[in-house]
Formats: sequence, C-alpha cells, structure tokens
Amino acid sequence: MQEGYKKEHSPISFTIEPLLIEEVDKLKPILETHVRDSKTGEIIQEEVADIRGYMRGNKDALGRMRKYLVAKDDQGIILGCIGYTEPEPKMISHFNTTVEESMELVNAFVSVNAYRGGGVGKALFNAACEKANEEGKKQIILNSEPRYKKSWGFYDRFCDESRGFLVDHYGKGRHAKTWKKAVSL
Repeated sequence: MQEGYKKEHSPISFTIEPLLIEEVDKLKPILETHVRDSKTGEIIQEEVADIRGYMRGNKDALGRMRKYLVAKDDQGIILGCIGYTEPEPKMISHFNTTVEESMELVNAFVSVNAYRGGGVGKALFNAACEKANEEGKKQIILNSEPRYKKSWGFYDRFCDESRGFLVDHYGKGRHAKTWKKAVSL
C-alpha cells in the first residue's frame, strides 16, 4: 500500500493513511456512534476509552499492540478507521492457523456520513489486506459480535468465507460471527 492512497472514484474523495496519535481524539464521535449497548442504545464509554487507548499504543487485555489505518477526506476530516493486530488465541484455534500466517482485523468503524456506498469501508478493508500481505501474512481473520450485525453483510461480501461462530465469545448468548480472507497467493 502506498502512503496517502487516494480514492477518487466514489461520491467521497479520501486517502487511507496510518493513524497519528494526534488524530485519536478526532475518532471519538465515530466510536461513540457505533460503540453502544444493543439494548439501551447508550454509549459504552469504557469501551470507547479502551479503543482510544489502543489507538494511542496501549496493549489490549491479551497484551497485543494494535495498529490503525484511517480514511480522511480532502479537508483532513476522518471518515473511518480499521485496526489490525496479531490474532487472539481463540481465533488461532478457530481458524487452525498461526500468528505467523494470519492478521486479525479489529475496530472497524465508518462515519455515518460516509458509509453505505461511499467506498470508505471497502477501501479501509482493502488497505488492511494490503498491510497483511506486506507483512507476509497469508490471510486476515476477523470476528464481529451481535451488536454489529448490520455490518455482517459487508464481511460476507468482501471475505472469502464465513467460518461460523465463536460461541459465547462476547458473553452468554453473544456469539461472534467469523470470516477469513486470503491476502497472498
């Protein structure tokens, strides 16, 4: 992937770039739009804070460092983000893979002003696939919890296959749907 990849053939013109520390606070409104309790609709502030911490370089509960890419329009307004990291142990087991072979995608969010046909999500996904390929990975793997069920169709379209569910992965009755996509031949 080239730095500053430019996408101009959609309703929105934007670039995909690595997230800079000084841009993390600009993502808060996008995170607060999506990171909500599925029953009450309330923002899950602790999770938003955790994600922002990962964006600043904090390790997650499994000790992993996450890297992020962002989509920015011509005025520098952030339209979305996607994170990637080494796969968690449950994902390694579920996909019968290794850390050396796979990269896990995490924290993919697009502004409500830019999704649904704007190409931002697809460009972020493709840029993460390019990063995985550059790092010598054979595939990306990912999961999504039920509160993000509206995004499952996106992953069904852009991944090679759905690999079923991780049962109770996000708590009792909250099964994570899983996907994989080959990134190198």
